Amino acid sequence: VFVKQAGQIDTVFPLANQSPAEMPTGWNPNYKPKEQRFSLFVPPQATVPRNLKESGMKATSGFPLVLFISPGKNPQGWPQFEKVCRQNNVFFASPYDAGNNCDLPRRVQIILDVLGQLRAEYPIDPEQTYLAGFSGGGRVALMIAYALPEYVGGVIPVCAAEAPREESWLRERVASRLSVALITGENDFNR
Repeated sequence: VFVKQAGQIDTVFPLANQSPAEMPTGWNPNYKPKEQRFSLFVPPQATVPRNLKESGMKATSGFPLVLFISPGKNPQGWPQFEKVCRQNNVFFASPYDAGNNCDLPRRVQIILDVLGQLRAEYPIDPEQTYLAGFSGGGRVALMIAYALPEYVGGVIPVCAAEAPREESWLRERVASRLSVALITGENDFNR
C-alpha cells in the first residue's frame, strides 16, 4: 500500500522537546510521502465503514493495530504476528525503507504517516494500537510511544530499551496509559 499524503500527527515532538509551529528547515529534505509504501494486513471483519454513526458502531469501538518497525529496509514481523492477527481481527502494518539506515526524522515521519493513514481510513482503536519493532525499530517504537502515548495503547520493543523522556508531565501520561512489553536478549550488547 502507498501512503496517500503526509499525516497530521506531529513528527517533530518525538525527537525534540517542543513542537514548532512550522517544520524546521531541512528536517526531512526530499521526503515524498506518496512514494512511501507499507505492508498491510486488513482483517476480513474490517469492512466496517469509517463513518461510525452510519455503521451503528459505538465511538469507543474499533480494531486493534500492530505497527511493526523493522531495523532493515523491508517490512518485518508478519510471520510472528500473523496467527494472532488472523485469529483476533488485528490490523498489521510495517513500512518499507524505514530501517536503521533511514534518517531518524524521516523514519519517524514514515511511521507516523502510516499510522495517520490507517487511522483515517479504518476505525482503529488507539487503546489497542501497538507499536512494535526489532532492534533499532524497537527503540524507535519506544521513542514514539513515550512521546505520543495518546496515539497508542502499548509498545513491544524487542531490543535494549530507552528510558522514558525527562518531562514530568509526559512521564505521568506514559505511566497512566501505556503498556510496555520489553523483550531483550541476555546477550544484547545494548542491554
